[in-house]
Amino acid sequence: MSSAERYRSGDLISQPAGQGHVLVQSALTGAAALLTTQKAALLRACRFFESLDGHAKATRTKRADLESLVRHGLLASETALRQRCFGAVQHPVTPQTISTIAVITRERIRSLQRCLESYIENSERADRRVEYLVVDTAPEAETRDRTREMLRAVGTRHDVAVRYAGLEERQRFGNALARAGLPRPAIDFALFDPEGCDLVYGAARNTILLATVGQSVLCADDDTVCSLAEVTESSTEGLALSSQNDPTSVWFFPDHEAAVARVRHLDRSVLAVHEELLGRDVASCLEFAPAPELLGVDDTDGAFLRGVESGRAHVAVTSTGMLGDAGSAMPPAIRLLDAESRQRLVASEAGYRTLARSRQLQRGVIRHTISSNPYLMMTGTAIDNRAILPPFFPVLRGEDTIFGFMLGACVEGASIGHLPFSLLHTPTELRQVAPDAIDEFARHPSSFELVIACVQSFSPLAGTSPTERTHALGRQLGAIASLAPADFVEFLRLWVWRVKALAMERLTNDLEMSSEASASWRQDVQRYLEGLRRSFATDDYLVPPDLKTRAAGDAFPIMQRLIARFGELLQCWPAMLDAARKLADSDEELAPPLRAG
Repeated sequence: MSSAERYRSGDLISQPAGQGHVLVQSALTGAAALLTTQKAALLRACRFFESLDGHAKATRTKRADLESLVRHGLLASETALRQRCFGAVQHPVTPQTISTIAVITRERIRSLQRCLESYIENSERADRRVEYLVVDTAPEAETRDRTREMLRAVGTRHDVAVRYAGLEERQRFGNALARAGLPRPAIDFALFDPEGCDLVYGAARNTILLATVGQSVLCADDDTVCSLAEVTESSTEGLALSSQNDPTSVWFFPDHEAAVARVRHLDRSVLAVHEELLGRDVASCLEFAPAPELLGVDDTDGAFLRGVESGRAHVAVTSTGMLGDAGSAMPPAIRLLDAESRQRLVASEAGYRTLARSRQLQRGVIRHTISSNPYLMMTGTAIDNRAILPPFFPVLRGEDTIFGFMLGACVEGASIGHLPFSLLHTPTELRQVAPDAIDEFARHPSSFELVIACVQSFSPLAGTSPTERTHALGRQLGAIASLAPADFVEFLRLWVWRVKALAMERLTNDLEMSSEASASWRQDVQRYLEGLRRSFATDDYLVPPDLKTRAAGDAFPIMQRLIARFGELLQCWPAMLDAARKLADSDEELAPPLRAG
């Protein structure tokens, strides 16, 4: 065993075997062995790649004990994991071409124009001709008319095709879906807001999926600008395969000017950047690691590795990072950060006090990264919409976060490609972290966390098709929503507790590992943990903030009804996609092109 070789344990499955023994299996290698509790604890301590000598020093144990774990196959070598990846099944690569850039908007005409023209100019510089699709959820007809007028002018000025889906267009298409035999309640939930929730980002994204079925599409928010930047000077060559929840790193800034000044902007085609990974088998993407040492497998778990080896793992979605507004009101103190990001946040007391109120950051990966886990923000994301993908949760916030969890549940091997570039996110209004944000986040989970709790309870069968898995998840959500109200609340409480407990453990470890960090940061983290512990036992803990405006007694019935309707949508979603494809083939478009004049 080479002294330079590095080893780690990976994800482990263990069962007590009595009399001081544990039966342990490595999900990474498949090897199993009966170990003493002491040996099992040693194995769990070797979570990260290190030489055997390094592990021996860190754990204060003998190298011979570690060598025995290697012989049992419970400590995997970095070289062996890389060899398994490079030996994976590879299918022929079909170049993927993004044909549509889609933007969702609501009552932000000037911001929409700025966004759209930035993407048009980027495409023109790259000599790319694509269609542009705008999905408009503005409730007022006068606002929609002014948006159409602006879009016609932009299309004429730049000689590009602009398709538009406002309320009228979506209603016509909904009627066409109903005539095709789709159930009206599912259509209304997918595309509109029958429960009066007001926030319909997911419905707008469902409109994009139905309008571009069979294509690859780049989705952008109307407060973004197509300006690409490297993810700091730390960007490196190679490819990482990651199974950690969030593979991105974060750099924090006191204001927008400081964020923009810090990065190096690039004149590259945003379409080409996404097309490098989109729609490809993960095994074929290993070309981004031309030498074995350029392939990162530090965070690859067993399930992802087997998906890569079999050829099932593929990049269904690609995402750039973000520069500018964080897109979330979450305070920096309670974010789950990697060690380097946390150190940048808490290194000085004065610096942390400034950064704690700012929402300005750069977030992204430092090299091409393909992840089997669900972290996703849809600020600038491309979707391979040629095959069945799940729908978005149509209402309330966090539809992109839910979609990240839905991908793996509904499509076997669906992975997310994170690109080492950030996209400029610049809302017209200045946003800051609220002074009471830590307390608010401790008092209640978000509505999307309740939806995710239901999705996480689903265990799909390996080898089943996306249609079968989508139908099965729909039935699961329907069963959850049909529980008696008290049982529904109890179900959510246990799943949310499980997720929050993991986050609390992670933050507690951060405190223990950061003894010299900012005192204010430590106080903020401690306040959040104490607030969570107090909130867990309260009767209204599970009432999400975006439903608190309703009468207190209505919040859970509304949430239960939304889960039920989402389950119904999932069960007819594959048929809805098929109907949308047939309607498009017969020139009955969801989003027809706007004509000049």
